[in-house]
Amino acid sequence: MSSITNEGFDPLGPFEPPLSPTMERAFSEAFADISELDDQVVIIKVEAVAKSPGSDASANLRMATPPSSVSIKCQDKIGGMSPSEKEPAIPKDSAEAKRARRSAIEKKSRQRRQGILKRMREEVKQLENVYAEMARKLEAGHLAGLVQGHNGFGTCGGSSSMDELQQKYSELTLVAHALEEDQVALQKLLQEHECFNRTVRSLSDEMRAEDQFVVWDSGIPPSSSFTAKFRPLTMAEGYALVRESYEEIRKFTECENFETTGASFMGWTDKRKYDRNLQALQYSFTKQFPFERAEDVFKKSWDTFLDGPKLENLAFDNSAQSRFQVLQVLNDDFLVIRRDHRMPRFPMTFTSVQILFRLQTPTGYTLCIRTILSPEIKSALEPHEYLIEIFHWYVLSLF
Repeated sequence: MSSITNEGFDPLGPFEPPLSPTMERAFSEAFADISELDDQVVIIKVEAVAKSPGSDASANLRMATPPSSVSIKCQDKIGGMSPSEKEPAIPKDSAEAKRARRSAIEKKSRQRRQGILKRMREEVKQLENVYAEMARKLEAGHLAGLVQGHNGFGTCGGSSSMDELQQKYSELTLVAHALEEDQVALQKLLQEHECFNRTVRSLSDEMRAEDQFVVWDSGIPPSSSFTAKFRPLTMAEGYALVRESYEEIRKFTECENFETTGASFMGWTDKRKYDRNLQALQYSFTKQFPFERAEDVFKKSWDTFLDGPKLENLAFDNSAQSRFQVLQVLNDDFLVIRRDHRMPRFPMTFTSVQILFRLQTPTGYTLCIRTILSPEIKSALEPHEYLIEIFHWYVLSLF
């Protein structure tokens, strides 16, 4: 610390007042020039201190110099040293963690873009308010100028008023151009945001489609038919199959010419009919559930047929193996699936390509499973595979 002493100070005289701001600024500028020569930052504070009689009163000048940059660099270098040059091994994230991280990144990015868009909208609103205020002032000034001209003020005042109006008009024109440019920029940003949203939605749809086409297999022997390309059905072909199946179900349900054993087992009654045209035996079992809602039973049944492990546990014992694959999803109520199952007592795999659809009818709900022909899969079957035909339906009546 350095000290500058006022030699002409009388210790017995009155105390001197503190330095004025002008003197402090002069001292600061003088020592700032010295600090620029030293290339260091110097903080200067000048104080006028009044001491007791018998002691010297002096104006103290305090200079603080920051630590050398060399020591800071050394500290940064030492602090940045690592005991080991190798980074720790990072375990690979699971698919769920990756999906969660990707969702978090997308959410954070979306929030950031929304924040930017919100701030830009607020700025545009502020500019619009400024523009409206300036327009209001311009109109008020114009009216005031008209009033002054009517009252007979001089030409000098009128010309100055016109100059002010022209200046304000020029300012408003600049503001209008700036607002138009901001509007174009916002529209461009909005288009980019909408394009990004469409891309994200398409990627999400693809991911959901991939999840829907996951294959569940509990031990079916491998076959080359698993890789056979299935030709997707068109919507017209799918609806034609639905109409044909529903017509056959309706005919059997409304038919009065059928046979029955007349017995009831745990509330289930039976009826059967032999169709000579199809050369097939058709049969059904009926039971009433007074304490169940048809909608709940219908939803549980649909979910069961879409769950490979659950359906295997309900339909087979532990010794059976099954395979479940979704081949096509036409909509939420219509799917094309492939089912394979194998039992130890039969040295073959039973295979079927099925349509699975559900309907809401005037009297209730209908769920149907029916096999369809797939030439691509049929031609790729191996000797241990056998195609079977299935036509099952479930009718839940509300009455």
